[in-house]
Amino acid sequence: MNPGGYIARKYLHGPRERSHALIHIISRIASLGIVITAMALIVVLSGFSGLRRFNIDLMDSTGPDLRILPGKGKTFVWSPALADSIARPGLFSTIAPVIEEKVYLRYGNKQTVAVMRGMDSTYKSVIRADSILVDGDWPRDDWAAVAMGNALANKLSVRLNDYKFPIILMVPAPGSSPLNGAFRQRSLLVSGIYQNTLDFENRYIFVPITMARDLLALENNRVSYVDLELAPGVDLETARQQLQKLLPGELRLTDKYRMNRSLFKMLNSENLITYLVGAFIMLIAVFNVTGAIIILILYKKRDRFILSALGMTPAQIRNVFFRYGFRLVMLSGLTGLVLGLLLVGLQKQFGWVMVPGTHLVYPVEIRLTNILIVLGTVALLAWVSARFASRFALRTPDERI
Repeated sequence: MNPGGYIARKYLHGPRERSHALIHIISRIASLGIVITAMALIVVLSGFSGLRRFNIDLMDSTGPDLRILPGKGKTFVWSPALADSIARPGLFSTIAPVIEEKVYLRYGNKQTVAVMRGMDSTYKSVIRADSILVDGDWPRDDWAAVAMGNALANKLSVRLNDYKFPIILMVPAPGSSPLNGAFRQRSLLVSGIYQNTLDFENRYIFVPITMARDLLALENNRVSYVDLELAPGVDLETARQQLQKLLPGELRLTDKYRMNRSLFKMLNSENLITYLVGAFIMLIAVFNVTGAIIILILYKKRDRFILSALGMTPAQIRNVFFRYGFRLVMLSGLTGLVLGLLLVGLQKQFGWVMVPGTHLVYPVEIRLTNILIVLGTVALLAWVSARFASRFALRTPDERI
């Protein structure tokens, strides 16, 4: 039997002496701060993990796995031979050429700027068209029609399938600038309304790729980029490396993570800052526990004298109070961790907290790495605080304090 561990457990869980009741009240209040901060830390980290997962899922639903871009200029030649060489290995389930350009929109007396994406029928699987469409139909290849986001439609007060008042798309004519007033324009019917993030809804409109080529006066084999969706079971990095070998030197390749690099940098930096703030608040709470441990050591002068008389060395006596302090902080941290995981689980199950201004449930995700981070933080702070406080037990029991 380890006498140091037994005495530490007795101090932590044993019966309370009336003369020392105030000390135990102080220690419980101090440990409550660790419970709350540990609970808050795991909840916040789970929230950021949920946001990261939400953005990855959103990225998968609104963008491709890989994208072929021109090395120079806005467009490149998409030849049948190049398309066949990319499709032959069977790496991709969807290969969708796209034409993209900024356009001026005018509907009645309202106007704005948006990004036009000219697409064919294969592109619908890239943006999960059927799942985000809320009204009307996606424009078919032979339609002079456009699908736009709900936010943009509300901004322009657009009416669906209004043949009497179509929407006007305008771009500067080749060789001219917006200042001289030379525009190419086309009248299109608004055939569908989709719903996505607010930024996506305000930014993108979708038209048949033939209409986009006609508006921009492009040749039939020119595209802005080609979006690629991986076939089931194909690894992204493996497909990227193999595809890079097939592309001519004037084309470049990017993937969904590189296209959204700034978003992930922002999420990671915010996650780190939030963790540091939470850890600092927990450190302040641990200072209170350290003070409670020191007070307990001072009040246990008689116990220290008895332990010394029984033959325990100063280092062993110190170890008793180190174990007490470490277990007190760890028990408080574990309690907060369990309560925090319970809150996260309830949010995941019932979705009580909503994203402000929307009807979306705030996303959370329980990850083992977050649990280990909180446990590691609590353990480190517990070791430091108990190590510091137990130094007071090295004084001789009869020393004036």
